[in-house]
Amino acid sequence: MPEGVAWAKKMRLEQACIIVTANESADRTVVCALTIFVQLECREGRLPDD
Repeated sequence: MPEGVAWAKKMRLEQACIIVTANESADRTVVCALTIFVQLECREGRLPDD
């Protein structure tokens, strides 16, 4: 899983760009916030069973 201040800042900037682009293309506010889900992997390269 990516960690660190630089990664977090990059994700915030990318979210802002996505929000602006979506709202501009719709000519109105349609997106206010995004939720980013990070895929977690175990050492074997697959998700743990729930």
